[in-house]
Amino acid sequence: MERKEKIISLIFILCYSFNLLGQNQNAAKYERKADQLYKDSNFVDAEEYYRKANENNPVPKNQYNLGNSLYQQGRAKEAADAYEKSIQSSNNPREKSMSLYNLGNSYFAQQNFEKSMQSYKEALKLNPHDVVAKKNLALAQKMQQKQQEQQQQQDKNQENKQQDQQQEQNKEQQKKQDQQQDDQDKKQENQQKNQQDQQQQEEPKEGQESQDKMNKDQAEQLLKMVEEQDRKAREKMNNKKTKKSSRQKDW
Repeated sequence: MERKEKIISLIFILCYSFNLLGQNQNAAKYERKADQLYKDSNFVDAEEYYRKANENNPVPKNQYNLGNSLYQQGRAKEAADAYEKSIQSSNNPREKSMSLYNLGNSYFAQQNFEKSMQSYKEALKLNPHDVVAKKNLALAQKMQQKQQEQQQQQDKNQENKQQDQQQEQNKEQQKKQDQQQDDQDKKQENQQKNQQDQQQQEEPKEGQESQDKMNKDQAEQLLKMVEEQDRKAREKMNNKKTKKSSRQKDW
């Protein structure tokens, strides 16, 4: 029974080994195909074969090469994910340094200069003599400073724009208030003018009636005076006639 169990275990190990060997052979075949496609700048097909190679043999190298094929297609974010996996699964300082360097390039392409600098710094810790990584680190620092200045300028422009908009709104509001005040003043002025016109129309009428009444009274008084004068004149004449008659009679 024990011998039988050993035989079964041995068969299982052999099957696993043959299966692993087959997978490695397939992976190696896919890797060679992918490398040739990458060399021919056929990065789309290279990506496909690197994925197949990684499925059969998930090693840091295949993830790293997959990241390169993605990066060459302009898919920097996906490339960064592949480099991250390569870094996490690798214990080789040189492989990790290369993956970190390319990871820095991927973040640089995404204009994430902060993470780009971190990746270059980590790469330089593993390979302090990498001159290109040093240059890229300096460039990333310069680009980050420029990006910050641009952001500050954008913030300032946005603030100025908001202030201008606020001032414009205030002007419009003031203009509206002034217009309302002008309309109100004009309305009051028209009301006062209408009142004055109405008074002016009424006052001459009252004045004319008073004048007419005064003229009538004066006329009556004049008439009375004339009549009185006539009466006195008649009386005077009558008196003269009476005296004359008396004289004649006496004579």
